[in-house]
Amino acid sequence: MKSSTFLSKVISRNLLDSGVSNYRQLDMSVSAAPRQKFPIWIEVDEKQVTAKSYYTIESYKRPSSTCESGIWDSWNKLMLDMLQKHAGLFESRVYRASDLRDLFDDIPSNYVLRSRLHLIECELESDDDAAPINVKSLFCMLRFLPLLEEKHHELAFYLDDDSGQLGVSLVGHLKGGAKKTLDLVFKDDGEIFFTFMEGGEGFSRISGNSYLTDYLVNSYKFRKLINIFDY
Repeated sequence: MKSSTFLSKVISRNLLDSGVSNYRQLDMSVSAAPRQKFPIWIEVDEKQVTAKSYYTIESYKRPSSTCESGIWDSWNKLMLDMLQKHAGLFESRVYRASDLRDLFDDIPSNYVLRSRLHLIECELESDDDAAPINVKSLFCMLRFLPLLEEKHHELAFYLDDDSGQLGVSLVGHLKGGAKKTLDLVFKDDGEIFFTFMEGGEGFSRISGNSYLTDYLVNSYKFRKLINIFDY
């Protein structure tokens, strides 16, 4: 048995966000068997109880652009569910995209980016030399999917050939044929590297690193970064 430090860290912190404040120990272990469900055990007052089951988004409406709509509450619970269900992926630093099919299937069907992620899988599956996806980087990207979904018309996915870290590129067209682009690379430690470039007269470039911590309640703050593209 092998402990998933990354998974335990994220789940334990977010259980605190959900009001579970008196637990003493979180132990998340995974076996070598892929695509197997793993329980999370929490020790509370000398008794062991399993974490509650989280529900998925079932609405057929488009995700709302406001965090007040409750979209983040539903999405964060879905993220915790996916982290638990697909814990076996964290046994290795990287996996081929074909091993992530079940994970992508758990994304609600009303998300356009769900089918786009399946296209990434097909492209990499047909290329023997393609870099495998870094699982931690992938989950970092999925954390912000409701906001990325809003930009799906301008968005393209890409993969770093060396690290397997996942990135997205937003491209917009300006007057005179110029373009503006926002490139985001989701690093496996939770950081996001971003570069914004705007062409035309007075060419500008802004780049840096952003870290929103691994508390899922902070996920909506990703809008502060992605809004650079709209100015």
